[in-house]
Amino acid sequence: MITCTSDVQNFKTITTNGDFQVIVDASKDKGGSESGFRPQEMLEVAVASSMNIWIRMHAQKEGLPLQKVVTKVTLDRTSAPEAVFKYSVKLEGDLDEKQQKILMQAIQSCPVRETLMRKVSFQYSHKL
Repeated sequence: MITCTSDVQNFKTITTNGDFQVIVDASKDKGGSESGFRPQEMLEVAVASSMNIWIRMHAQKEGLPLQKVVTKVTLDRTSAPEAVFKYSVKLEGDLDEKQQKILMQAIQSCPVRETLMRKVSFQYSHKL
């Protein structure tokens, strides 16, 4: 469970899972102080980090010589009916084309990607 608590600064928010904290804030043009990630960026963080971890887990499971993964994600909301996560992946290591293809296909089953591909809804609960 994630808990967000407002800070004394205008829109600065302390976000925690009980063990770790992340600062989330609005940009200056929206009245924030830019002291942390913007909420929109947290969606990009979730996708990029999940893809990165998932590829590394898959490589480890398959015994592939992957040394490093760099994932970049941006969320494009310019088209009203949909939001598009655009991403790139850089694989480093002594991987042949077949191994690279296997790892790139693994992205399709990344847990956060699979979650976001579903119909999403919101349900208010006064007790969590």
